[in-house]
Amino acid sequence: MLRNEALQSLAQLNFQRLKHEALHALNDSYPRTRVLAIQLLRNEKDAVLPIAKLARHDPWPMVRASAMNALAEHKAALPLLQKGLSDPYTEVRLEAVHALRKSKAMVAWPKIRERLLSDDEDLSVRLACVDFVFGLCITQASDLLIDLTKQGMRPSASEHAKTLSWAALQAAWHLGSISPETAAKLDLTKHALQLLRASTPTGCSQAKGEN
Repeated sequence: MLRNEALQSLAQLNFQRLKHEALHALNDSYPRTRVLAIQLLRNEKDAVLPIAKLARHDPWPMVRASAMNALAEHKAALPLLQKGLSDPYTEVRLEAVHALRKSKAMVAWPKIRERLLSDDEDLSVRLACVDFVFGLCITQASDLLIDLTKQGMRPSASEHAKTLSWAALQAAWHLGSISPETAAKLDLTKHALQLLRASTPTGCSQAKGEN
């Protein structure tokens, strides 16, 4: 923890010295110190390569996740962020999805779709994938969102499926994919429709607040 405190104190000193120390700290033996160094260097172009190396090879998931987050601003890192979607640890995959959404990486949709459709994927990652769809206005995902909605409305649906279903329904609604006919087929209650109309879109600039 002393190394963490030292880095935080350096933030008050000369930036160049801070940068030098932070670059050195990327190789520190303590993972939380590496995470702090990544956070301090996230906007530095000459730190992209060493941070990308940590995203690929660091043995600690928290470090890989932090590196994924930091690389969101760098278009050259998009292939690496997409590879992060296959990381064995949930927290890394989750940060990869968040980073791809932040970087507006439409090219990542096929791989995001795989994660969204995977029943074995953690709910947090699948919800982030729905947010990716809505945030980037991926209207071609409408049928998929409606299918996920239907799955969560089955009597035997798990809590995981129900939670994902509501998120998918909200995204489809605000993307303008829920026609009156579709709403009737889904047997949406008046209460559900009221909740959808009251919910606030937070991503897609083309989203519709009402149908």
